[in-house]
Amino acid sequence: MSTSILSLSIKAVWDAAAAAAAAAAADADAADAADAAAADKAAAAADAAAAAADAAAEATAADAAAAAAVVARSTAAAGSAAAAAAAATAAAAATAAAARAAAAAAAAAAAAAAAATHLIAARGVRLAATSLSTKRQTLQTLAAAAAAAAAAAAAAAAAASSTNNNSNSSSSSSSSSSKQHQQQQQQQKQQHQRQQHHKQQQQQQQQQQPQQQQQQQQPNQQQQQQQQQQQQQPHQQ
Repeated sequence: MSTSILSLSIKAVWDAAAAAAAAAAADADAADAADAAAADKAAAAADAAAAAADAAAEATAADAAAAAAVVARSTAAAGSAAAAAAAATAAAAATAAAARAAAAAAAAAAAAAAAATHLIAARGVRLAATSLSTKRQTLQTLAAAAAAAAAAAAAAAAAASSTNNNSNSSSSSSSSSSKQHQQQQQQQKQQHQRQQHHKQQQQQQQQQQPQQQQQQQQPNQQQQQQQQQQQQQPHQQ
C-alpha cells in the first residue's frame, strides 16, 4: 500500500512539473506575440513620423517658392527699393514660418520615436516580471508536490504501524467493548428516568401556578369593590 502511494505521489510530482513547463511555454508564446505587436506599433509610429517630416518639407518648399514669386512680382511691379525691401521682409517672414513648421514636424517625429521606445521598454519590463513569476510558480508547485509525497509516505508508514497494533489488540478489546456497551445502556436508562421525573415536576408546577394566580386575584377584586362602595356612599348622602 505504501509503495502505491509513493508511486502516485511521484506521478503527481511529474504531472505538476509537466503542467508548469506547459504554462511556461504558453507564457513565452504570449510574450513573443506581444513583442511582435509592440514592434509593429513602433514601426507604424516611425512611418507616421517620416510621413510628417515629408509633409513638413513639402510645405517648406511650397512656402519658399510662393515667397520667391511674391518677391519677383513685387520687384517687377514697383521697381523701387522700398518695394523690394518690403518684399524681402515678407519673404523672410514666410521663410521663418516655414522654419517653425519644420521644427514642429521634427518635434512630432521625436515624440513619436520616444513613445515607441517607451512601449518597447515597458513591454520588456513586463516580460521580465512574467518570466520571474512563472519560475516562482514552477518552484512552488514542485515544492508542494514534494511535500505532498513526503506526507503520503508518512501516512503510509503510520497506517502500517496502526494495522499491526490493531491486529495485536483486537482480542483484548472485544471483551471490554461489551462491558462498555452494557454500562452505556444502564446510564441511558437512568438518564431517561431522571428526565421523566423532571418533566412530571414541571407539569405539577405549571398546574399549580394558575390556581395561585386565581387565589391572589380574588382578594384584590374584593378590596377594589369595597373601596368603590365607600367612595360612592358620601356622594349619595
